[in-house]
Amino acid sequence: MPKVTEGTVSMRQTNRLLIVATCAFVAGMHPWACGGQQPPPVPANGGRGASQRSPAPPVDDSATPPGPPLVTFPARGDKPPGRPGQKSPLEEPPVPGGEVLGMRPPPPGPGDLRFPINLATALRLADARPIIVAATSANVWVAEAKLQKSKVLWVPTINLGADYIRHDGGGPDLNNGYNIPIGQNWYGQPSPGSLGRPLNQNINFFYGGGGFTWAPLGPNYFYQPTPGLPLLPSPQFQFGTDMIFQPLHDRQVLNSARWDLQTAKNDALFMTAKAYFGVHRQRGRYAVTIDAVERGRQLVAKVSALSADLVPRVEIDRARNLLADLEQEAVTARQNWRMASADLTRVLRLDPRAVVEPLEHDHLQITLIAPRRSLDELIPIALTNRPELASQQALVQATLVSIRQEKLRVAIPALYMNGFQTPYELL
Repeated sequence: MPKVTEGTVSMRQTNRLLIVATCAFVAGMHPWACGGQQPPPVPANGGRGASQRSPAPPVDDSATPPGPPLVTFPARGDKPPGRPGQKSPLEEPPVPGGEVLGMRPPPPGPGDLRFPINLATALRLADARPIIVAATSANVWVAEAKLQKSKVLWVPTINLGADYIRHDGGGPDLNNGYNIPIGQNWYGQPSPGSLGRPLNQNINFFYGGGGFTWAPLGPNYFYQPTPGLPLLPSPQFQFGTDMIFQPLHDRQVLNSARWDLQTAKNDALFMTAKAYFGVHRQRGRYAVTIDAVERGRQLVAKVSALSADLVPRVEIDRARNLLADLEQEAVTARQNWRMASADLTRVLRLDPRAVVEPLEHDHLQITLIAPRRSLDELIPIALTNRPELASQQALVQATLVSIRQEKLRVAIPALYMNGFQTPYELL
């Protein structure tokens, strides 16, 4: 067996360089020999007849400015020569020779909790599961409750009360305010024969009353009282402007809260779709790295089985180093898949231990907007269908209603109706 020396290796490298230089020279002389465009066939008379029949007009080199060729653009309304396909890539047949490589999905780990899911299910869960949707839904419930309260501001409150007093025994003269005990005179001097003026104060008294009042919007005796000296509630009457304009104001606030809910759903849908396709991307990279590792192992096995004359030892070491790098990339890709899966479970509030496995292929492509739609067509759609803009417009309308309410407060009277025995809600 001949021994491979340093001179033999350098000679082989020199031969390779000569072969590459020869191919480059042939490609320059005959481009069609290396895949270029084949020159047109030359007629038998050497092209003399063609040149005699149609002589080429003379070219004025002085009139043509030097520089790159001019680029002409089509006029407005002209159809361009080539346009992209109108169908989705999923509807068009695959290009011959461009079929997707049949690759197995990556296997789960021994301790992984598999969670198979498709895109439709994930988007359906995004309508209710995310925390931002639940929080915004609570705001809608609060706004709706305030609207229901403002609708019944015109309904008065029935106030009923009663009191019973009983007192037995003597007491002071309540009419004149004098209290003369027995054995004393008017001036408080001892008088054995004086009976005094101890009036009989036996009292047995019951009284009751009722009335209709309106609970004001501010703090009052029944709602958020503010204790003080004296403990008196606010006047129990209702402004007519509040009865008329407060439901209109709360209606606009409710509309704004509903648009905020739609905004939260859009954000949750976007985060879910982004996290779902992130899982697709990371799982596809993991599948590619696993396939590369398998092919790398086959390459190392084949290279190691060859003779030392055909493959030097350094090539075997290089293949093994490449295999080690691919294995490290596979471990990193597996970690990225787990991280992307955790992001999706966080958005949808699922079990954080679950490893999401999309049921679609990793090369799935979904077209949401047709490629033929231009940017000028999409801008009006965005301005008229954004829920954020509608929410702010509803708040502006609520502010305008509040301004009208305060302007008319001095013109519309306030209603007050109460019973004789129930002033200020105190009986």
